[in-house]
Amino acid sequence: MKKQFKKIMAMTLAGTLLLTPATIALARSSATLLKQDSFTTTSKIYDASSKKTITKTFYHNNYYKNHKLFKGLDVSWWQSSDRKNTKIDWASAHEDGIDFAFIRIGARKTDSAGALYEDTTANSNITQALANNVNVGVYFFSQAKTTTEAKKEAEYTLKILDKYNWNITLPVVFDYEFSNRLKAGQLSKATMTNICKAYCQVIEDAGYTPMIYANYTMFKNHLNATTLEKSYKLWLARYSKTTTSNILTTSEAIPYADIPYKYEFWQFASTARVSGYSGNLDANYWYKNTNVKTENLGCEEQKTDSITLSWEEADDAQNYRVYRYNPDTQSYQAIANVTDTEFTDTGLSAGTTYSYKVRCYWRIGGTNYFGNYSDVAEISTKPAQVGNVRLSKRNTSNLTLSWDAVKGADEYRIYQYNADTDTYDRIATTDSSETSYKVEGLTSASEYLFKVRATRKSEDETLLGSYSPEFVTYTRPLKVPNLKVKSSVKKQATVSFSKVARADHYSIYRYDKKSNVWTYVTSLKSAPSAYADKKLVSGRTYQYRVRAYVTTDGGKVFSYYNEPVSIKVK
Repeated sequence: MKKQFKKIMAMTLAGTLLLTPATIALARSSATLLKQDSFTTTSKIYDASSKKTITKTFYHNNYYKNHKLFKGLDVSWWQSSDRKNTKIDWASAHEDGIDFAFIRIGARKTDSAGALYEDTTANSNITQALANNVNVGVYFFSQAKTTTEAKKEAEYTLKILDKYNWNITLPVVFDYEFSNRLKAGQLSKATMTNICKAYCQVIEDAGYTPMIYANYTMFKNHLNATTLEKSYKLWLARYSKTTTSNILTTSEAIPYADIPYKYEFWQFASTARVSGYSGNLDANYWYKNTNVKTENLGCEEQKTDSITLSWEEADDAQNYRVYRYNPDTQSYQAIANVTDTEFTDTGLSAGTTYSYKVRCYWRIGGTNYFGNYSDVAEISTKPAQVGNVRLSKRNTSNLTLSWDAVKGADEYRIYQYNADTDTYDRIATTDSSETSYKVEGLTSASEYLFKVRATRKSEDETLLGSYSPEFVTYTRPLKVPNLKVKSSVKKQATVSFSKVARADHYSIYRYDKKSNVWTYVTSLKSAPSAYADKKLVSGRTYQYRVRAYVTTDGGKVFSYYNEPVSIKVK
């Protein structure tokens, strides 16, 4: 390369650079490759040679073309006058396009002792940045030479974070750089990689997102970057128009092939110029992948008036927007913004199917940036409780139950109490068009307890509504058998009949042909050997009939009348 450079210089005439055809072809090839594999942005940079602020073009790997691109700063107490109060006007910086910042909160000294210390300007920088819609992450400048030192640095970082309790939404960064204490070549690549891991693991265990900052050379020669990127985010420092070195070298060079790892942040300059500060600043690009789909939207719990949704955490998203389909507008409408991966939608109608979508979003620089929608989840509320269970018809061996229809029910399940097991057993299922059921094979004059509930089919499950209140009823006693009537005493009739199983009373009725009405005579607790009906009219014919009944909390349950028996009174 040196010989070629001398040859080119020798061909310079009157201030004009003359290139050989081979050199021209090489330059064209390199430029073309970079343009093909990159997209560009511009930033304001201080140019030392012209001593002016210029607008410079920067080339970005096309891999990040579909990412959102944000611009930010990284600062420390060097941007203060008293190591306490920041000199940066964060409102002006934000207006000039700064949406995020990494702010140093601590460091290890670069001397042999390597004491840890807090950056006393951090609180001023962070509170003012946050107040002006600038997202904040923090970093710790490390000089760790062992994993033990790295863990202590992480613990010191957490101590500072606990002290101030800032609203940190970006990673906690392990800033690993060579200096007086940590020199290149002192440690093996494996050791330095493990040191990074040690710091990050402590930070991650505390609930923060860790990230590793290093320059191009350190990532290439001193760290196993491809190993680290599998577990942690990377922040690459490279003060150039692009991150790759594979440009203008050989015709076979492929841009970005020398960076076999993915980085989320690129520190592209140390001489950036931003409104709100008079000097040079470290500037960064953030490649934020918002093409993140919220996965596994489903149901955690269903009630008659609410549905609890849940979904998987989406990347590093800290916010989610929940949408429900509105049939009136035929569109999905936002119903909630949440920070958790669960949401309960209330005030719903029972037995109704609702359609939901969820997508994550990031609030960056005061603006929401949304990920991709989840798949639609169609979820039903449970059907309402069955009400007004009642008796439609009663017989000695069967009971016909009825109930009010429930909106959205697909079936109804009927349950009967089993005294032997002290449980309710399902005895029948009807479809939604049937709101009555005949229970057969019962014993006369007996108590039975029932419950009914509605069901609704939802994809591969059946939603069960609440049981109706317990419904208690009785079958009829059998007809009173062996009714006999005699009149051996003047103006008197003697009535007798046999006992009915489980009946506790009997009612006797008399029919008078003259009055042409049935008259209640008396009620007896047991079947008598004979009951004397007195004060009758001699020579008149009367008819008698009897019915048994059982006494319940809900009233008397009567048997059907037996066939009447006639007698002419003496």
